[in-house]
Amino acid sequence: MRSGKVLGAAAILAATLIGCSDSAVEEEPIVVDVNNTSTNGSNNVATNNQTTTGTNNGTNNHTTTAPVAVGIDLQADTNRDGVVTFDAADDEGEDTWDASHGAVFLANMDDDDRSCGRSGNDATLADCFDGNDDQLDGEADLDDMAQIVVRSTGDLPAEATANVKLVAGQDYAQFFVNVNGTWTASQEFTATAAELKAGVGFRLEGRDIVRDTSIWDGTVRVEATLTGAPDAEVKTDTVELHVAPLVFRHHLDPARELYSSELAIGGDGAFTQSLKAAVTAAGVPMGHVELSAEDQWTQDYMETGYMAMPTANGLKIIDVYLRSANIEQSFQGSTGLREGGRVVYTKFHGVDTAGMTAYGGQHSMQCFFFNETGTTETIPPFTHDGKTWPLGRILKGEAGSIRGDQGMIKMMESQGVQTPLFISTGWLLVGHVDETVSFLKSDNARGWVMLANDATMAINLFQDLQTQGDGSVPVFQGEYWVDDYGRPYNAATTVSQILQDADVMSASADAVIEVGDQLDVIKTATGLTDEDIVSVPFTHWHYDGASIAHQPGMVNGIVVNDRQFMAPDPHGPKVDGVDVFKAALQNILAMNGYEALFVEDWDMYHRLAGEIHCATNVVRDVNTTGTQWWEMIR
Repeated sequence: MRSGKVLGAAAILAATLIGCSDSAVEEEPIVVDVNNTSTNGSNNVATNNQTTTGTNNGTNNHTTTAPVAVGIDLQADTNRDGVVTFDAADDEGEDTWDASHGAVFLANMDDDDRSCGRSGNDATLADCFDGNDDQLDGEADLDDMAQIVVRSTGDLPAEATANVKLVAGQDYAQFFVNVNGTWTASQEFTATAAELKAGVGFRLEGRDIVRDTSIWDGTVRVEATLTGAPDAEVKTDTVELHVAPLVFRHHLDPARELYSSELAIGGDGAFTQSLKAAVTAAGVPMGHVELSAEDQWTQDYMETGYMAMPTANGLKIIDVYLRSANIEQSFQGSTGLREGGRVVYTKFHGVDTAGMTAYGGQHSMQCFFFNETGTTETIPPFTHDGKTWPLGRILKGEAGSIRGDQGMIKMMESQGVQTPLFISTGWLLVGHVDETVSFLKSDNARGWVMLANDATMAINLFQDLQTQGDGSVPVFQGEYWVDDYGRPYNAATTVSQILQDADVMSASADAVIEVGDQLDVIKTATGLTDEDIVSVPFTHWHYDGASIAHQPGMVNGIVVNDRQFMAPDPHGPKVDGVDVFKAALQNILAMNGYEALFVEDWDMYHRLAGEIHCATNVVRDVNTTGTQWWEMIR
């Protein structure tokens, strides 16, 4: 492909990186011929025959010059300021990678020219992305690649050449070099003396994220070796780069867009209308989008994250939509990845957005709920026991040894920045962490608080009502449960009847103990104190030998921004026209600067073992000014 726009970008890149004048940018750029033929243009950068000045010991104090040593110089954005420069800032520490030094590159897993198909089997969808071919996928594709420049220093002999190649991570990266106007993929190329004097700008493309650090730790090393220059002082130069990790978002970042599944079945209309009204009231910037997925559990078939690297214009971000590792069994007995998760490819895969799959292989259907992404949340940033987690930490559920797909978990662990913390959720019917905890931004020293289910608080509210003579007040009025055959029956009860329900009392008492154990794990890992935990009242009951929210689980909501929290309508007892449980949550949130926006989810979600967080998903803004992943010691 030949494009004046692409060639112009190459010329500007060379001029910017090596210090050309404005007039030099307008000339046709030097391009590299990987077959070692001659270049097709004149020099467009300052030559490297640099001189230094000094004073002799004589009385005339006249200026003398000293030649710059002959050598090879390979540079990447080692200091992570988004610009490659030939100075100490990008030279110091270029061949090592730590929290202070080392260039960054992206796994180029989006689809900039939207050439990937929107149909096909699971493997076909997962394997189609820009980094999985050897061509430039549209002009925007270059922006997803890291910049590297190689040049010579001193008076390089005309017969000298330099070989530039990948010496580590060859299976996970490749070069793109401008060859006679066409960006060409390779893992090795040769540059002539004339090209080296001008400076050769090329790109590094990542071809995958880290999946397992025992196989690849994300490191790529590029080496330039000079030949034909026997007097050269520097004959080899090396730079080390590291691939950006997949980072999962947390609740301190505001929601940019909210998703739910488009379903044409009874009960969906009331939920969707209520949700849309809440999204409008909250002012979600990109609003609400209904996804064409015949799967109502939008939180459970995908998780959103991002990859980022520094550029001269700020962070370059690729939004990631990660497919859940659920397997489903068809009526014919065949198994495959969860159908709803295909939307990460059919809807989102495109320019600067990447659908992605992490799946370790066939496993027991016993893992189903633990493979749903509803049991993957992120604890916001914290520091504890001398360790800082500036991007937060993944929070997942487990049931004894059952944690879900090992390929997914290994991938999360291998990112090196948000190591998963596991809490016991096997006692819950669905086994998800979002059934019992959530996180809110706060103005306390930590910057956030944790919402946690408190069944004791719910029982106390009911008891207070009964004590004041309101035991006969209806609860769940006008709502219906459904039996195992889908037949509805009246859910209406009273305050007193709930307090007399042995199952509700027993399950709620058990939930208090189980949630307490969850909180102990989180407190130990984060340093969280009781003052940082905000109680959210709702009762439990048993179903199929496990615990589930009896009242709508108001903790299972959506943190929209630093002001609003969407919660399921509790359909609680009303006294003087006020829902006691709604009022309780409003008061709780108000103490932390939030208001509750209630969403109707009874028919479609609550009575089917979920709430509005289970029903939705969000993509959140990335904090571009806070601590970035490369500032963490891996």
